[in-house]
Amino acid sequence: MIEKTKTMVKEETNGKRFFPTKAFHDAQDHLQTNRVLVIKGNTGDGKTSTAIQLLHWLIEEQPSRQPLQLHDIKDLKLMTPNSNLVTFIDDIFGEKDVGRMDVQEWNKRITDLKTLFVNEQIHGNCLLITIRNEIFNALAKCSLGAVFTKANIIDLSLDKYKTKNEKQKLLEMYEPDKFSWEDDEKRKILACSPDIGFPQCCQLFCNSVELQKRRVDFFENPFQFFVEALSKLPECPAILFLFLNDGVIKVTDLDPNGDKVNKALLDEAFAINLVGFEDDRTTMTYKKKVGFVKDSLEKLSGYLVRKSKNIFCRDEVYRFDHHSIFVTVALLYGDKTRVGFIQNCPTDFLSYLTTSKTSSKSVAISSDHYTYLCERLLREFEREMWDYDDSCIDDLDVWKDREFVVTLIRLFDERKVDRLTVLSNACYSGSKECVVQLLREGVKPDKDTPLWLMIIRGDVYIEGDVDILKAVVTYLNEEIKLDLFNKACESGSVECALYLLHEGVKPDRDTPWWSLITGGHHGRGDVDVLKNVMIYLNDQIKLHLLNEACGSESEDCVSCLLCEGVTPTKETLFPVLE
Repeated sequence: MIEKTKTMVKEETNGKRFFPTKAFHDAQDHLQTNRVLVIKGNTGDGKTSTAIQLLHWLIEEQPSRQPLQLHDIKDLKLMTPNSNLVTFIDDIFGEKDVGRMDVQEWNKRITDLKTLFVNEQIHGNCLLITIRNEIFNALAKCSLGAVFTKANIIDLSLDKYKTKNEKQKLLEMYEPDKFSWEDDEKRKILACSPDIGFPQCCQLFCNSVELQKRRVDFFENPFQFFVEALSKLPECPAILFLFLNDGVIKVTDLDPNGDKVNKALLDEAFAINLVGFEDDRTTMTYKKKVGFVKDSLEKLSGYLVRKSKNIFCRDEVYRFDHHSIFVTVALLYGDKTRVGFIQNCPTDFLSYLTTSKTSSKSVAISSDHYTYLCERLLREFEREMWDYDDSCIDDLDVWKDREFVVTLIRLFDERKVDRLTVLSNACYSGSKECVVQLLREGVKPDKDTPLWLMIIRGDVYIEGDVDILKAVVTYLNEEIKLDLFNKACESGSVECALYLLHEGVKPDRDTPWWSLITGGHHGRGDVDVLKNVMIYLNDQIKLHLLNEACGSESEDCVSCLLCEGVTPTKETLFPVLE
């Protein structure tokens, strides 16, 4: 793994342009001081390129250090303290959605992370992470330990890292051959804020003759002009096929004599005329289509497409050179055919669908498309396990449209789909909006419906999200509310438990009060929590809690209960007094 990382760093830095920005220098200081650095920012801000240059600098400055890129958080278990490693995790938690299992794995290893990277060591390890702003923001309520702290973060999206002086040097560094800017053009470019990151804009401009024809206009509205430039490529069927395959295709799968290619997606890629060529490519044979895709991706490699090793199976693959290209192809396809986009786009891109065009980065649909989207969602619902990681289902704008929800439920009834099963899967996946709409339309949960799993967001937010609870509680009967209350107590979810008590939930004999007081653990109780719930307790429960407090040697809780007038019995133990 170390040797592969060295090779990657060499390939990414050898002969490639890089300007050492203020962010780069600040990052150097952070690494030398803290040994832990998180580089965050928006698409195109230069997170990965900055991180790789830091790796290169660090192993040049300190030859005893070994670089190690990890693609799986679980691989942290392979590491030991005092190893003099500089560990790199790029785009942690992915490019768009936060995976429950990854966050769980991270949280489980917080203690190890402190041992590996935070504690004092003679030959201390360094940790370098890049993360997108939208992913970081989505993790705001999750426990991320001592790594994602303000002291460790360099945010490339901040204005202080977008100075005119640095932007000018980037613009000059990426100036194409036989090309020059007028002074007035430079002033206009330096005054604008491109929506896909200034460093990425400079690179794209340098590599594309089509974009160079746009000059200043490209920097003022890069996303739109990038769409136009991409749509004129004769290789668009290959680009579209790469998109339909979730942005990754094994090189060996593109064998005209093989059978690894998805024929339906291949036909779709050639049937959609994104460019407007006169020749009908739909008449090409299967072999010619596969050959065309491979030749086109090979031709575009280094410009729009990257050819690299797959981090999971170690095979060589084609992928988009940057996430912004992936998004551009998605919007180009969605603009050409709403139905095709709904039926064939990768699952993550369903979240780009909207009922009103509120952003340039969206695909607007009308009620005419609802049935198609319902059909697609039915396919997602009917999977053997609707994974919590598919949070894009929860992001659909159409959940706000009751007409769509009614259409969906009608389709369920026509297909004899069990509504309760869909509700359970929606809870399991954490799709709050889907759950709320199903409840609103009369789907009745039972005690086996995993509502609590949704409220704790699949174990990611173990204390429970009271906002989700508030959104669903209106539609629940008293039995389900009580079940949620007992689960909140059991897990130590104080805010959720107090909210349910305020809503009139009546505890029963099985309510695990002491678990609530101890935060879901078998330890000493929290006297502040005890004081908050005291008004809801009868004398019998107070006496029970006194016994528990004594047995747990929770002195403050014992004192609090005695001050409330709880009278000990002869069975009450007093090890706390000893």
